[in-house]
Amino acid sequence: MKLFSLVSLLLGACLAATFPAWSASGIFDQSSVMVENARLSDAEEMLQQWLDNHPEDQEARFLLARVLAWQGKNAEALEQYQHLLSKDPENGDYLTGRAMLPVTARP
Repeated sequence: MKLFSLVSLLLGACLAATFPAWSASGIFDQSSVMVENARLSDAEEMLQQWLDNHPEDQEARFLLARVLAWQGKNAEALEQYQHLLSKDPENGDYLTGRAMLPVTARP
């Protein structure tokens, strides 16, 4: 039993050291690295998972909107920009991002 406890403790410590904390800054940093490495679908998945549990994280949602647009998922990106603008209608970055989407993405 002591061996099992020790192994569990060591495994937990190794995992904690290996994987960055699931925090807003950790998710943003990880997904930014994925974007830089053209792993857009991985970044999208990570951001979606984060937003499922943290729907008010505007920074993550803004990055998701851009990731979706870069993949050509313009209708989905538009939904994210509309959500962002409903919370902060005067935000220039959100307005610019939405304006840069192709017209075909708009209803």
